[in-house]
Amino acid sequence: MTSDPETAHLGTKLERFFARYLELEPEEATTLGVHAHDEAHRDPTEAGASTRADFYRAALADFEPLLATQRAPGERLDFESVVALAKFEVHAHDVLRRDLANAEWSIYPYTMASYARAQGLDVSARIASMPAFLAQREVCLREAVQDGSGAKLSPRSTVTSLAKEELPGAANDLDRSDPAAAAACRAHAAFLEAVVAPRCPEDGALGEEEYRLRLRSFGIAGSPAELVAEAREHLASMQTAILRIASELAGTTFRSMTDAGPYLRAAQLETLPPGSSTEAPYRAILDRVVTFIREHELFDLPPLELGMDAYPEGMRSFGAGTNWPAPLLDPTKKGQFVVHPDPAAHFAAWAAVFAIHEGIPGHFLQSAAFREAFGASSAPVRFFCVADNVAFPRAYMRPMTNIEGWAIYAEELLRERGFHSGRDELFAHLGHAIRALRVIGDVGLHTRTLDTDAVARTLMEEGGLIERAARAEANRYARLPLQSITYFVGQRQTERLRQASMRARPSATLSQFHAWLFAQGPVPPAELKPWQGLAASPGPAGSPT
Repeated sequence: MTSDPETAHLGTKLERFFARYLELEPEEATTLGVHAHDEAHRDPTEAGASTRADFYRAALADFEPLLATQRAPGERLDFESVVALAKFEVHAHDVLRRDLANAEWSIYPYTMASYARAQGLDVSARIASMPAFLAQREVCLREAVQDGSGAKLSPRSTVTSLAKEELPGAANDLDRSDPAAAAACRAHAAFLEAVVAPRCPEDGALGEEEYRLRLRSFGIAGSPAELVAEAREHLASMQTAILRIASELAGTTFRSMTDAGPYLRAAQLETLPPGSSTEAPYRAILDRVVTFIREHELFDLPPLELGMDAYPEGMRSFGAGTNWPAPLLDPTKKGQFVVHPDPAAHFAAWAAVFAIHEGIPGHFLQSAAFREAFGASSAPVRFFCVADNVAFPRAYMRPMTNIEGWAIYAEELLRERGFHSGRDELFAHLGHAIRALRVIGDVGLHTRTLDTDAVARTLMEEGGLIERAARAEANRYARLPLQSITYFVGQRQTERLRQASMRARPSATLSQFHAWLFAQGPVPPAELKPWQGLAASPGPAGSPT
C-alpha cells in the first residue's frame, strides 16, 4: 500500500464518492458486482433527481480543482471520469430536465431485473416494487407534459416502442413471476400511448450546440461537419471493397451501391433454420476465433467463461441479442452473450460479425480483461455507465467510445489478419460501412440537416440495408443521441492510439499493447497518452504504480 498521505486521502475521497454513488444508483451497483443494494431501485421522483444533482454538484466542487494540478496518471483518469460524469448529470438535470421528462426510465426496472436474473440473483423484491416505480414515473411524465416541456420529452418513436413492444413484452415475461408487476407494465404502456406520445417531438433532435458539447466529452474538439467528412472518407473505402467482394461472390460486376443493393439485401434475409439452436452457431464461431487469436498472438487471453442466455422478451425489439458485461467486482459471476431464442431473428450473414462484436475479442473479452485489471479496486469510478441498459436512459455515452470503439476495433483487427472469407468478409466490410453511416445519420438528425426518413433512405442506398433495419437504425439515433457514433469514433481513436504507442515502443507486441489498453479502463481513447512507460497500467488512484 502507498504511504503517501495525500494519495491515501484522495483514495478515501474517491471511495466515499463511489459508495454514495452506488446508493443513488443501486441498479448499477448490481451490474458492477456490488450486492448491498440488490433489492433497491433508484428514486424515480423529482425529489430523487434533485438529490442526485446536488450530489454531482458537490463532486464537481471536490474533484474539478484537483485537475488543475499535476497528478499521477491513475489519479487523473479517475478524477476526469468523475468530473465528466458530474458535469453531464448537472447539465442534464438543470438544462435538459431529463429525469423528469425521459420516458426511457419506464423500462429500466425490467431491464435491470433481467440482468440480475441472468446472474442468478434474486430479483423478486425489485420486480415487486415495479408498480410503485412506474406510478411515480407517471407523476413526473404527466408534469412534463402539462408544464409545456414537451420538446424535452423522448422522441415519439421511442415512446411508441416502449408502449407497443417493450412494456408489453416485459408484461408477458412477468406474468409467470409477478402478475401485479405485469399488470403495471401494461397499464403504464397504455398511459404512455394515451398521455405522453401525442405530446412528444418527432425526432428529438439535440441541436448543434448541444451536439458539440457532447462531442467534447468524447475528446473531439472538431465540428460535427468535420466528423461527417471523416466518416464519408471511410465509407467510400468500405464501399469500394464491398463492390469488389460482392461482384466476386455474385459472378457479376457491381459498379455502385445501387447496383449491389438487391444482392446485399437478399443476402441479409437468410435467417437461421427454423427449430435450430440460436447459441450453437455463435459458440462455433467463437471457438474458431479463440484458436485464431492464439495462433496470431493478438491477445494474452484472461480466463474466459462466456455465459449465454436468452434475450428477455421485453428487450427483443433492440435486435438479435446483446452483451451483459462480467460484473467487475464479483468474480463469481460471468459475462453473458444474450441471444434472441427465435432463429428467425438471427440473420446468418451477420453471424460472424455479431459473435466477434458481442463476444470475443469484443465486449465479452474486454469486460473479462477489465475485471482482471480492476477487480480489486476499491473505487472503480472509470466504470460508471459501461453497461448499455444503465447508460441508455441517462444518455451518458462517454465510456461508449471505449466500449463500442473497442468492439469495432476488434472486428477490424480480425478482418485485417484474414479471419474472414467469402460472405463473412463481405459483411465485415458492410458492418464498417454502416458504422460510418451512423455518424452521417446521427449528426444529420441531431443538427437538423436530415430527418429520420432521409436517414433511413441513406442507410438503404449507401449501406445496402433492408428497409426495416434502416428504419430501426434511424429511430435508434433519435432515441440514443451520439451512442451510434461511438462505434466509428472509438475505433478510429483506438487505432490512432495504437499507432502512436507502437511508434513509441517499437519492440512491443500487439498483445502487450492490448493488455496496456485494457489496464486503462473504459475511458475515451482520445484522452489517453500513448503507451511509453514501463508500467502496464497507471493504476487506479490510491494504488501503487
